[in-house]
Amino acid sequence: MCGRSTITLEAKQEIGTSLSEAERAELAAWVREQAAHGRKPPTICSSSYGGSDKSQDYRISQVLETLSPRSISERMDRVLENLGALAVHPGERCRLTAEDYYLCFAKSAQQMDFFLSALQDSGWIKGIGEGWQELIVTFEGWKRIGELESVGARGDQAFVAMWFDDKMQPAWDNGFYAGIKAAGYRPLRMKELEHNEKICDRLIVEIRRSGLVVADVTGHRQGVYFEAGYAMGLGTPVIWTCRKDHMKKCHFDTRQYNHIMWESPEGLAEALEHRILATIGEPPKR
Repeated sequence: MCGRSTITLEAKQEIGTSLSEAERAELAAWVREQAAHGRKPPTICSSSYGGSDKSQDYRISQVLETLSPRSISERMDRVLENLGALAVHPGERCRLTAEDYYLCFAKSAQQMDFFLSALQDSGWIKGIGEGWQELIVTFEGWKRIGELESVGARGDQAFVAMWFDDKMQPAWDNGFYAGIKAAGYRPLRMKELEHNEKICDRLIVEIRRSGLVVADVTGHRQGVYFEAGYAMGLGTPVIWTCRKDHMKKCHFDTRQYNHIMWESPEGLAEALEHRILATIGEPPKR
């Protein structure tokens, strides 16, 4: 029903004993969404997982807290994007079954009918025949999908450009992720978005739709400078960070910006939270 995925024994136990029915449905919906968009099958790990965090590894808490829809309006947008992924091209029909309710971030066929009816009332989809066995995304629906990739479309998303080195994992877990989440934003880095598209295409889409970008130049990776420059060209706020012992090698074109110089992940989290709230403010409410 949800597409291919791998689940660890610890995660299976957590799902069976600690998650509510709504949380289990939310997790299943996210897994189904990955399959609909042609992304690599994820590995679901427990919330306490402390491994190497490979690109396809996702903690249950991460999915529920930062990768799932936060509001009804976002849920409707995600459902529409998923239907667009099924249709592939404008004008093509989507074919749904009762088992596809997870694709609609619903926990039952009845709830799926509610969401699809709301999308039809908005003029974004049109049912064909009885029920929702077939439907089409309308012209207005495709326009809406395009809007969801526009600059700042997900204002509460914070894209993190950083060095993908195992030594940086504690900085991600206890620094960037913790600090951004504490400020009310949803942290996202390209490592968590394995897919079958060209990486530059997906990267550009996610930077465009983010409300802010955090660029950590530790390790001085060229990709980080590119991602930060692209965000600045869009007018998206960029917060610069660097581990203190790497600051001397910071590129001269970016030294003029006020970097958060950090020494520990915990110190980074606190400084990042304060910088975000002081210079950008809380994320927009949806």
